Amino acid sequence: MNQLFNGVSCTNDQTCQNRANGFFCYLGYCCSQTNPPPSGYGSSCTYTSQCLFPNSNCQNNICYCRAGYDYNGFQCVGGGIGSGVGVSLPPNGNCPTNQVLINGVCYNTEGYYDPCFYSQQCNFTGSVCLQQRCYCQEGTIYFAGQCLPNPDDQGTGANCPPNEVWVTNACYQMVGSGQNCIFNQQCILEPNLLCIGGLCTRTQNDQPTCGLNEVQINNQCYPIACVGQSCVYDEQCQDPYGTPLYCGNGICQYEFNNGNNGCNNCEICRNGATPETNGNGFKNCLYQSCSSGYQCEYNNNQAQYICCGYSGSNGNYGQIKMYLNTKLPLKCTAINSCLFVDYPNCAYSQLYGHNVCCSTKQCL
Repeated sequence: MNQLFNGVSCTNDQTCQNRANGFFCYLGYCCSQTNPPPSGYGSSCTYTSQCLFPNSNCQNNICYCRAGYDYNGFQCVGGGIGSGVGVSLPPNGNCPTNQVLINGVCYNTEGYYDPCFYSQQCNFTGSVCLQQRCYCQEGTIYFAGQCLPNPDDQGTGANCPPNEVWVTNACYQMVGSGQNCIFNQQCILEPNLLCIGGLCTRTQNDQPTCGLNEVQINNQCYPIACVGQSCVYDEQCQDPYGTPLYCGNGICQYEFNNGNNGCNNCEICRNGATPETNGNGFKNCLYQSCSSGYQCEYNNNQAQYICCGYSGSNGNYGQIKMYLNTKLPLKCTAINSCLFVDYPNCAYSQLYGHNVCCSTKQCL
């Protein structure tokens, strides 16, 4: 997924569509698909019949979900299906039926006294993960697949809200690492916690169990982030090709070699294009015009606008039709699919990696 402007928060698709055509709300941020299918969400259209996915509608010449539905990155879903924060997601985050999504990672669901890390894994009513085992809350007993009030106990643990736990004679808030506590039983939102000095704390020898998409930093689990994604520590920033990254201004960025104004083994321009340089480094097209054969684009790693083009080009490039009020190219799928007088040609763009509506038969 490609985030809009390095992270624009949202609660529904309409929020994203108002900012940029072809975007949808995914995991709380406005995103677009990296390789959208032809006639899929965000593609250009004239009639709804051209939008070849269920519950679609052609709105303002763009394929979107019809009213009452939001796009989850795979399909249009309705009825508020999502993550619980107004963001539409695949059911259970695409986890198998015997697993549950917790902090972006799939964990196995567990029965009574089975091993666990989080209370959400325990699959019976009234359960709680305590000392890495699925138990019933204090004041209740396990019977017939659920926790029921203990007739021999004077407490009322079964009446605690789902986010509280019964301890001794009252309900107390469940809390996580670093939060205020009174009893060890409260510290169950994360594994290996004890109530020490009024705070839920990991003992020196205990280490958190981080998921596949997390990294342990200062005894805490943080999500692994790629270039352009939000971060807190440098250790979160990891590039799949091994290029060094660092966390700058809350965003993962490439470490640059100041000698050549570039980064180590990383791509400056999209799709292998070559950046245009001047005596001071990369040409900033916010202040200078790009030469023939180059096009202006924003580079997140350089944090500036740069001119990008291809070596050996003859410079006879046309202009690309962009979505209204955005810098996103209008994608086309057939020779006669560009219904614009000034952009009548459907031509392949090396810069964007797909066909675009172009003013001539050759676009950068």
